[in-house]
Amino acid sequence: MRGAMVAVALMSLLAAAAVSVACLTEAQPPREKKGYCRLEDLASVNPATTVTCETCLTKHTQCCDLYGDCEATGNCAATVATDYRCVAGAGTLGLYDEQSCLEGGTPQSNAVYGCMKDNCANECGLAAAACTPEPAVPFITKASCDRCATVKCCTTINSCYQSRTCKLTFDCILKCTKELGAIYSPKAAAALLATTTSVCSDAGSPSEGPGEGGVPDELSCVRGCVNDYIDLTTTEGRAGGCASLELFSCTYTQCRDECKQDDAGMGD
Repeated sequence: MRGAMVAVALMSLLAAAAVSVACLTEAQPPREKKGYCRLEDLASVNPATTVTCETCLTKHTQCCDLYGDCEATGNCAATVATDYRCVAGAGTLGLYDEQSCLEGGTPQSNAVYGCMKDNCANECGLAAAACTPEPAVPFITKASCDRCATVKCCTTINSCYQSRTCKLTFDCILKCTKELGAIYSPKAAAALLATTTSVCSDAGSPSEGPGEGGVPDELSCVRGCVNDYIDLTTTEGRAGGCASLELFSCTYTQCRDECKQDDAGMGD
């Protein structure tokens, strides 16, 4: 009799446990992940990086889940696409334009964008927005110029500092304090910009010279830096020269007013 009672009690416990598990399962069902990583609509916003972006985002399941939840919430997915298109479309100004691009976002849409930027910036064409200036980059002439250049030309500066030739040239030019303002005068800028096309048209092929343009004679210190460190007859020198000119081009087009010095300059 006692054995039968024990058996009944044990069966009751097992039944209760089964009910508890069933209730727990119903209360917290396994999350349906199917379709949460289908990010074609988001990745295709930037055609140039569609494949690499989708592949990267799919590997980062936290981004997939955030976007899946976003798709189920009002206009969240459309907002993410709009914000992403705005930042990616800004190109090298991605970091500068990012805040204004995200003004219409919500905490949820911004979380999706943030996951993309934090985990797949290069793959999704957001490298500029995620750019941090190389710590080795020295202070650039004055506060207004430094702030502008490190934000609007961040990727260009970092590209320069990945080239030893460009780094040495840029560091040298920054020491030409009496001529820095004059670099941004119309005459000097036109000469330097005219050189960019010929040097960068095929940075991997050595050449005997830069063609038209060049550093004006009035900028003797800057000319000395270029002559000392850039050898256009070598592949490395040509690539470094191109990086240097692209950096100048960016700072001139984006930060000319912030970088020019009123007490220095050349005649037009």
